[in-house]
Amino acid sequence: MMQKELTKNKKLIIMLKGGLGNQLFAYSCAKRLALKCKAELVIDDTSGFINDKMYKRTYQLKHFNIPHRVANNNEKLIPFSRLRRKLIKIINIFLPYSSKFYIEQEFISYDDRIIKKKIYGTSYIEGYWQSENYFFDIIEEIRSDLKIISSIDKENELLANKIKNTNSV
Repeated sequence: MMQKELTKNKKLIIMLKGGLGNQLFAYSCAKRLALKCKAELVIDDTSGFINDKMYKRTYQLKHFNIPHRVANNNEKLIPFSRLRRKLIKIINIFLPYSSKFYIEQEFISYDDRIIKKKIYGTSYIEGYWQSENYFFDIIEEIRSDLKIISSIDKENELLANKIKNTNSV
């Protein structure tokens, strides 16, 4: 989507978390919503990983051809992000779904409310959104975004050559 097509001052900020699969599903859902609402898609690539002490996961979508902008500190709700996020979530409890500006996934199963959501100003979404139903109508665009762009480092290049030139299975 070209920048000109976006409606001024409409942003959808997705807080990514979890492993690569979770990040891919969340991105795909957010991309679909941003396209539908003609909003700029902004990726928070750090907030969802700060407290991941056990698995030490990090943002993995940098290896793909994903057109996006990384959230700045203000969009990541820094400083006091934990407190600010908690306050925003409390405020959103009292709003009808259509008026919420912070959408946190409530159900593991498919929830079509997010697909019908409209974006006004700056909105946040958080969750895993693990269903292709969230983005099935833009699947070709998602596939295009998921082309790998990272170059192979020397160690992986040697391993790839070894696999290719031997009976590696």
